[in-house]
Amino acid sequence: MKIKSVFRRVTLLVFLCISFAKAMGQEIKQQNYKVISTPFTNAVSIAANDTHLVAVTSDEKTYRSTDGITWDQVAKTQSTPANITEHANSIYGVSNQGLVKLKDEKWESLLPASGSLRSQGGLLYNFHTQNEELFVRRSIDGVTWESLPSYPNFKDDVGNLYDLAAYGDNIVVTGHSGRFIRTLDDGTWQIQNVGVGDRLYSAVFYHNTLIFGGTTGDIHISNDFETFTQIQNQPSIRALTSYGGIIIGAGGFNTDRGKIIYSKNTLEWVILEGTPISSIKQIAVLKEKIYFLGITSDISSLAVAEYKKPNISVELTDDEIVINAPRQGEAFYSLQSSTNLTNWDIVEEFTRQDDEGNTTWSVPKRQSEEFFRVEIK
Repeated sequence: MKIKSVFRRVTLLVFLCISFAKAMGQEIKQQNYKVISTPFTNAVSIAANDTHLVAVTSDEKTYRSTDGITWDQVAKTQSTPANITEHANSIYGVSNQGLVKLKDEKWESLLPASGSLRSQGGLLYNFHTQNEELFVRRSIDGVTWESLPSYPNFKDDVGNLYDLAAYGDNIVVTGHSGRFIRTLDDGTWQIQNVGVGDRLYSAVFYHNTLIFGGTTGDIHISNDFETFTQIQNQPSIRALTSYGGIIIGAGGFNTDRGKIIYSKNTLEWVILEGTPISSIKQIAVLKEKIYFLGITSDISSLAVAEYKKPNISVELTDDEIVINAPRQGEAFYSLQSSTNLTNWDIVEEFTRQDDEGNTTWSVPKRQSEEFFRVEIK
């Protein structure tokens, strides 16, 4: 089954007409973070949906929290995954039972799978190597999957497999020595190089801008996959994410362990102040708080930073859908609609430049009835 890119204009939706906004992040509060205590010290992965922060541990336990302070343990099971991610407001993982989904406080097995998961642009990606060949597939719902062309001799060309990032049909998989592969228009893969011998541990798209982080202390940025700008003298980056109109990076190696940075425009980066935690592996966001999971010598720690929530409104008039957004740097806005408040489709996307005051966009009202929200990417 061919899965189309979710970056498209949506034309079919029906149901009750309501307007509301979901918008995250403008500036990290006080530009600092703090370490928080947890009932576990052996977490291996974290993820968050709209209601819970979820942590899984090396002894196959699963914990959930609504605030990062009070945690409840979900029943221990052999299908507990070692790496989890959020997709479409659900928590997925890959365990010895294959692809699993957290449902009703239990991990539900869906289908055979191995490797890692990433949620990118409304699609869930599963990628792994077998006999030095790279395999990638993607899904909207975690049930029906589209397999992409494989890439043979991945180990020889790129070395170790580190991360995957996607924007529409542009898919990037990172590797060793500054090398990565990306999809071309015909669906095949092409090997490329950022020009620096860096281990590209992390990758993220900020709108259509590709950002790499790695071990050398440089951040690599490109708008065309060919020419890269280096932002030098930054912490080595093990984890990157784009959320709420900002890019967040976390340091993971040597003297950079526990250092956290963020940017609103990809070129200017701010270092957050706080007590450094161990090598940061993952970042998750829940209710205006950014959580960082650090792991060193199998001992885990958790840190949190808060960020401001801009006041974005969506109003319905007789003829238009009106979005009113505050000053937000080069933020990227996505107007989305739903018939059931669970599955969301993109209606229109907007990019605004850094200026004073609010900006208003208008989209012609459609005849169908539906729910609306706005997200800042």
